Amino acid sequence: MIHRVLGVSLAVLLCAACASAPKQSKGTEPTMLSRSRAQWRVPSGVPRSGMVMDLRIEVLVGPDGKPDIETLRVTGLGAAENRDVVVGWLQESRFQPAQKDGQPVSGTFKTRVQLRGEVRRIGG
Repeated sequence: MIHRVLGVSLAVLLCAACASAPKQSKGTEPTMLSRSRAQWRVPSGVPRSGMVMDLRIEVLVGPDGKPDIETLRVTGLGAAENRDVVVGWLQESRFQPAQKDGQPVSGTFKTRVQLRGEVRRIGG
């Protein structure tokens, strides 16, 4: 009998704890709605086959959907050669801002751009 009462009491306490926990509203990250074509630059000294460029891009997008270029981070293979290309690409792109509780807020847009090359022999 005592085990049964303890079991029921424990179940009630667990339910009460779950019911009183604050609900976490999940936000969304900014997304790119449209983008322009970028003229990527392949770094010099990189073999023309395999991975020729691998950029990681992070930028803060405001509630108005505009990227804040002052917060831009470009890293990876080809970052130095393509920073100005990335700036132009982001400025010409359209973004859906991050959302929290249904309202637009600032958020970090992250993406990766990779280019692979291959060498083909023509003829025999």
